[in-house]
Amino acid sequence: MIRVRRYSDPFVAEQAAQWLRSHGVPAEVVGHHVQSALPIAGLKFTQLDVVVPIAAQKAEALRLLEEFDETPAVLDEDWETGSAPDLSLLDAGAFDAPCPSCGSALPLDAALAWCPSCGEGVDVVEVLVSRHGPEALAGCYAEEAAPGGREARGLDPVSFAGPCPSCGGTLAGMPVRGRCTRCGALYDKDEILRRGAR
Repeated sequence: MIRVRRYSDPFVAEQAAQWLRSHGVPAEVVGHHVQSALPIAGLKFTQLDVVVPIAAQKAEALRLLEEFDETPAVLDEDWETGSAPDLSLLDAGAFDAPCPSCGSALPLDAALAWCPSCGEGVDVVEVLVSRHGPEALAGCYAEEAAPGGREARGLDPVSFAGPCPSCGGTLAGMPVRGRCTRCGALYDKDEILRRGAR
């Protein structure tokens, strides 16, 4: 992957990558939290890179990002609800989120603004990312339909009514990703269909 530009704001980085994709240049956002070398203990900052798959696309991507810089940002009216991760899809046993102030376990809820134990302000998503990395939230965002995606291949996980991989109960009428209502195990209909197609 070839880095085109580095950002510290995840929203701007994602908008830049989306701008490139909308203009025919395949781009992704990759990044991580970096411990600061400053003497302020525990200070972390985010480095997010917009990358393209091959070097030949870098010049076009840079040209398009110059246009992006000159274009005012326009947010959808429902951007906030669409961008919040669904933390209920995480396995609570594998992903803990302790309150930075008191250390109490925080509920896995992206909308939580205050620690129930100490009352201090919290950002559960930020705690999860700093503790487990941004990849921990990869399966927690609503998928956007893409041309050539699963529906184009004749696979429709929304109407998929196959068995839960853990207990064998039907997943009919359940979302594409979530927890089985019978056994509580996490499932991903996309993954089940991919495995079945192999």
